Amino acid sequence: MPELHDIPSRDEVLQQLQHMLLSAIFKNAPNRAMLLVFVVERTLAKQRMTEDSIGKKLFPGYTKDASDDVRVTATHLRKSLTRYFASEGATDLVVIELPQGPSYRTRFTYNPKKNIIRRYELGRSLLNSLRYSDLVIGYSVFINLINVRFAPGHSSLADSQLRLTLISHFTSRRNALRVDLSEVEGYCRSALEIDPAYWHAHYMLGAVESWQRNWNAARKSFAKAFELDPVKASNCVYYPVFLLAVGEVDRALAMVRATALMSPGDILAQFAAALFLHVTRNFGEVKKYIDGPLFGATLQNNWLALSISVMNMLALGDLTEVDRLLSRPEQQDMWHSYSMRDNSLGLIALVRAEQGNRAEAQAILASLLEDPDNRPEQVAMAHIAVGQIEEAIALLRASLDNGNPMWMWLNLWPVFDPLKGHPAFKDLLVHMGLPGPD
Repeated sequence: MPELHDIPSRDEVLQQLQHMLLSAIFKNAPNRAMLLVFVVERTLAKQRMTEDSIGKKLFPGYTKDASDDVRVTATHLRKSLTRYFASEGATDLVVIELPQGPSYRTRFTYNPKKNIIRRYELGRSLLNSLRYSDLVIGYSVFINLINVRFAPGHSSLADSQLRLTLISHFTSRRNALRVDLSEVEGYCRSALEIDPAYWHAHYMLGAVESWQRNWNAARKSFAKAFELDPVKASNCVYYPVFLLAVGEVDRALAMVRATALMSPGDILAQFAAALFLHVTRNFGEVKKYIDGPLFGATLQNNWLALSISVMNMLALGDLTEVDRLLSRPEQQDMWHSYSMRDNSLGLIALVRAEQGNRAEAQAILASLLEDPDNRPEQVAMAHIAVGQIEEAIALLRASLDNGNPMWMWLNLWPVFDPLKGHPAFKDLLVHMGLPGPD
């Protein structure tokens, strides 16, 4: 079954209604079919209904005080709907229900018995993981749904690709699945072609446009998503990422703090809050998350938890704790290594330089420069560690178009603080459309 943020589109509901009207269950009960069509269309149009208004519209001679035609027909309709979805409609895509109550508003949901919904549910559950292997499997699930005209499947494929892009820029390139952002954008737009009113497709398009630093377009896409479903759009992380990038720090922090507070067991929400607080220099508050049970349970097998912890301890000057974190044994899943020594050599060079071991920092830089496949932000950090500020800025400028999500916050990352007084770095931020450093 889709997550709570997914409901059938208007076209899907109307197609389901037409399909149901062909069934003998409704062909042989014209009053029930007539009432079904009326309440579905009025619900889609968000028009208010009462027993009296229905009676006057559908039943000739109806009087409020002397007729129970509407109530009786509605009772029979509910039984017919139950019968239909228990038999010939058991695997239909959309389920239509008429709940008890005076509003006569129908409820539309995706059918968990439908095969594509079961596959979709599996894919979405895998996207909530921070393990690279889970994301690859989720991606493959959505790829296999791409030939189905199902907007949530297309939008979730975009989501899975974006998450894989994120991880591929923070882990060893050797095994990472790299994704073209134009391809991700294409799946957002195919979802919108299927259902122009699907909020999540607009939201994901805003996320892609943020990654592409197309700030005005991203703002419009996010605005449309919030217009369509403000509650559900408020519970996703990509909009706060955008807000932080364009300088709306207080709004971004308010959103991620609220989500983390409401979801204490949600590892993604807790990590997002910690990362946002780190780049906005709330280092003491980040430590509260690091010392919490979720971080402690994942430090040995999660690249993000370990990276946030090392960067934050480095910012706080706690080099003893940094060494303890870096001494943890390498962890692996079926797809990639979580070794900080393989995946974050530039960060380690900064640590060694801070500890006064410039020779090791120089050696790390030399090893990074030998391999052109090393991630540019790690090489830039190693340049910073040995005092090569201009080389670091030149490397960052040359790699702006590689889709690295770190670049959205280039003006914020504490590890790049040594660059912020340099005129070339300020020019780079202007070129990117980012706010200048404080």
